Amino acid sequence: MEIRKLNKSEQKQAIALALDVFITCGKADYNEEGLNAFMSFINNESYINELTF
Repeated sequence: MEIRKLNKSEQKQAIALALDVFITCGKADYNEEGLNAFMSFINNESYINELTF
């Protein structure tokens, strides 16, 4: 297993994966409002730019 920081060009794929996992695994735990809150976060560039991937 390799653990490393992602570069900027890989971030969109990581965000898409996170959304896919959230939808697949969180479906039973979150309603539409929860999904919208998560999507609002991952689509907010200022928040995303503060993260280390």
